[in-house]
Amino acid sequence: MTHRNIGATVRISFTLIALLALMTCVQVSQPIALVTTADQAVELAYDSGVSSTSWYKTAKGLGGYMAVRFSPTFDSCQIVSVRYYIEDKPATFNVLVLDSDRKIVYEEPVIPKAKGWFEVDLSGAHITMNGEFYVAMKWTVAESPYLGADQTKPHGRSYFVDDSTWKTYREINLEINKIDKDADFMIRAKIVQMIPVTFDVQPKQFSIRVDDSSYRGNELPKTFQWEPNSQHTLAVEQMIEGDPGVRYVFVEWSDGSKDISRTITASQAVDYTARFKTQYQLLVESQFGDPQGSGWYDEGTVVTVSVASPQPSNGPMGPLGAKRVFQRWSGDLTSDSPTATVSMDGPKTVSAEWGEDNSQPYMILGGIVAAIVVVVVVVFMVMRRKGPSQPKVPSRVEYAQPAATPPRPATPAPTQVRRPAPGEGVKYCVHCGATIPSVVLFCTKCGKKQE
Repeated sequence: MTHRNIGATVRISFTLIALLALMTCVQVSQPIALVTTADQAVELAYDSGVSSTSWYKTAKGLGGYMAVRFSPTFDSCQIVSVRYYIEDKPATFNVLVLDSDRKIVYEEPVIPKAKGWFEVDLSGAHITMNGEFYVAMKWTVAESPYLGADQTKPHGRSYFVDDSTWKTYREINLEINKIDKDADFMIRAKIVQMIPVTFDVQPKQFSIRVDDSSYRGNELPKTFQWEPNSQHTLAVEQMIEGDPGVRYVFVEWSDGSKDISRTITASQAVDYTARFKTQYQLLVESQFGDPQGSGWYDEGTVVTVSVASPQPSNGPMGPLGAKRVFQRWSGDLTSDSPTATVSMDGPKTVSAEWGEDNSQPYMILGGIVAAIVVVVVVVFMVMRRKGPSQPKVPSRVEYAQPAATPPRPATPAPTQVRRPAPGEGVKYCVHCGATIPSVVLFCTKCGKKQE
């Protein structure tokens, strides 16, 4: 490693010019702590802008590098560019970016074309840093470019690295030049503050999809550090089933958007919370009466349930006016009114209980029975007053002579027939046609009654 000094007159003139040019946008000694908009880049610098000496590396030190430690005042940033002050002999070198653990996260060869400030655009590399980081010039050719150093107000942030050994500028200057003096390498970093965007979900039973990844409720809230003006997609489900009778329905994002899928632009620090509401299922059960009120309701809603009572009975007494009558609610509701209210603080099931009202059929049947009894009593009384009927006795009865003992079948005895007395009236039997006295009631020949 070799260094050279530059005259004091040149240093002073360059210092004045540099201070005037950098007052509004470059932090000297301390990093800028506030970025007012996402588009505004901040250049971190610890040198005054004027080179008072320079260093380069010979062929013996290939692979080593000179580095500056940067300390942003915000948690996360993106490095958009770096600058090196090439004091003399522009030549190839590698741009190195290391994290706070001094691990290389970016390396790329570059070739400066002229002396002075040489800027390397790193915006396309998307280098994001959380906390401190290092930017270095790595020697890759025998005659490396001369890197300027400022001895005005050193901050102890410059290092030489060789064979993985880190030494401060002061240590190397004392070791090589026997001069106990520090300096700042003229390396600068332009950064933009990463945009912190935080996501959460309420309640925690849900998940959120951010770009191509899903995050469950127990992993939230989660903060992302995004590049300014980068676009990202968010998505949630419209509805999620929970335990039986429980579901969760998306309401809105904390910024008022009701879209379940959306694209956002990272322009400022913001929190997005996906808000869901809890709904409970109400089941109204009844065999009769057109039950009303079943459905899904928001937590805390007071719901009216009802049945129409009475209802016609379809039993044997139905045609006589029997009715089914509501008696009470059972289950998650206690009430004897057919119209009642339920507070939805969980899944609910209510059942209507019914009874039979047979009062009208009994009244009808009782009336019929009473009418029959009255009729029977009236008939009985009428018949009792009339008394029993007397048989009609003829004024004169003629008796026929007794019939002889029935003859044997082979030789029947002739029937004795009474002949009418002289002067006595006669008539003919209506059955056998025999001549009989007109006053007899039974035929003296065939014995049959005369009508």
